[in-house]
Amino acid sequence: MDIFRPWSVFALRRPPAAPAAPRPEREPLDAFGRMLLGQLPPEVPLEHTARQFPHVVNRVARAWTDPAGFDREMRALLLAEKSRQGFPFEVVIELSELRAWYGSRTLGARAPQLAR
Repeated sequence: MDIFRPWSVFALRRPPAAPAAPRPEREPLDAFGRMLLGQLPPEVPLEHTARQFPHVVNRVARAWTDPAGFDREMRALLLAEKSRQGFPFEVVIELSELRAWYGSRTLGARAPQLAR
């Protein structure tokens, strides 16, 4: 006697999954990103972020001299949209600590400048 399995009917009707699109190459660390990494104090390392997501360090470095732009950039990075996967825990920690450190130095003052 055959047992009716309702889930098997749906499995037959499901279209095959499309192959995953190849991931685009991430941009390497640029001059601004390297400059930022070279000038950050030891209490705010970005080693995991720089290794796994160098394009993120580049974005942060480009927004560095504009406190409002920096805050917008950090919010966009840390508050993942539903369509994005999000960052590994250690990267979230590094970016959160950087945001707090930057905020403590720019509250009511000018943004920290990168030396050239």
